[in-house]
Amino acid sequence: MNDLIDHIGRLWDNQIISVDSKFLSELDEQEAYYDRCHHQIEFSEETLSETGCRISLDWQRMFREPKELNFAETFEDVLNCKEKAFQYFENFGAGDLNYD
Repeated sequence: MNDLIDHIGRLWDNQIISVDSKFLSELDEQEAYYDRCHHQIEFSEETLSETGCRISLDWQRMFREPKELNFAETFEDVLNCKEKAFQYFENFGAGDLNYD
């Protein structure tokens, strides 16, 4: 996490007092869908050592066309989304912001 704070801080010579930011990133684009993730990051220099920072990740798959509900296909889509989301969360947690 310190790497992310340092990375953000470089823009201001590491003189950041607090952060409350939201980022929306497009992660993958396919013919039928695209994946993206909302990132919310909050911290205050005054309380960082005591409480750390708060990070919320909201991974989403957006289908380009409406899909008919079919249990088997929907279940397969959900499993695939879960796998892709967990992969992104693990990469993010490891500091690998260059998602493949």
